Order: sequence, then C-alpha cells, then structure tokens
Amino acid sequence: MEISEIDLDMLKEVANIGAGNAASALSEMTGQAIDISVPKCEMISYAEIAERMGGADNVILGMLVQMSGDIDGYILLAQELEDARNTLRILLGQEIPQQDFEVPDYEAMREVCNIMVSTYLSAIASMMQLTIMPSVPEMTIDMAMAIMNVPVLVYGELESVLFLRTEFGGDAKSIKGNFFMMPTLESLETLKKALTGSL
Repeated sequence: MEISEIDLDMLKEVANIGAGNAASALSEMTGQAIDISVPKCEMISYAEIAERMGGADNVILGMLVQMSGDIDGYILLAQELEDARNTLRILLGQEIPQQDFEVPDYEAMREVCNIMVSTYLSAIASMMQLTIMPSVPEMTIDMAMAIMNVPVLVYGELESVLFLRTEFGGDAKSIKGNFFMMPTLESLETLKKALTGSL
C-alpha cells in the first residue's frame, strides 16, 4: 500500500494545522509575531535523510523525539549549527558563540522542539483518531549519519520517511529547519490505513 499524492496533501494540511498551533504557542512564549508553514511534504527513503541534511559528514544539531502508542518510530528536527544559533537569537534572545559550542548551550532549543513536535503529533492524532505519545527530545551535535543511526539501532530497518520542509515567517522569517517523521514499517502501514480510513 503506497502513500498517494492525495494522502500527502492530507498530511501536509495536518502538518500546517500543527505548525499554526506551534506558531501560536511560540508567539505566546516569546512575545513575538511568529508564523510557521509547511510548503512541502514528501515521502523519501531513509538513505535520503543525510542528503537533505547537507551530507552524511555534515555536523548538525539534531533533536530526536521517540513516538509510541499507535505509531512507533522517531521524529527528527535537524538544523545547521548556524541556523540553531539564529533560532535561539531570534526566538529566545540568547546568543551562542561561534566557537566552543556544546549541547548545553542549546538547551533552550529543547522547549522549541517540544512545542513543534507535540502540536504536530496532536494534530495528526486528532485527525486520524490515533494515539501518539512523544518522548522528551534528546539533543546532540554530531554528524548527520551518526544521528540517523540512532533510530535504526532501536528499531532495525526503516523504509520511508515523511519529510516536511518548514518555513518560518514574521519575526522568525530567517529561521530554517528540517522535520523528518520516521515510523517503523508496521507503523507506516498503520498510518497508511488511517489516511485511507481502513483502520
């Protein structure tokens, strides 16, 4: 059972609802006018994630959230380090030095990740009548390939990944980031059935 273009359009609409809710929450938290949209939604292979993150050896800030319930797997929010510094500067008024950065310097990103992931999963769970529970985000600064290996070590083979390109607007218009939803093979089938109403 393949995810069709119609299904992807539905997932994109769900993602935009979640993004709108996340934008409202971030606006309230920061006191700034923030917009978030999802202009692109596509299914890619697991191997393509590294390419979307600038290459397997590219060092990034990765925030991994494990999903459980009706859908098992991981969500990955990935940013170039400069983009992560920019996010903190714009959203939270914190400056991160160009050199000697460490994971604790980005701790405030955990709350941004929590808001974005929880609102997205809430939207998809509500629309598709699924139960999806997110874990507390785990942050790391490492090569893209090393971060990608974590879900495989936990679940084994992963096949298809839902890639959502997020765009920020308003006071946060220069923020960039990538959002990957990586369900297990069994959970991908559950997601497909939910999309077609055959659960």
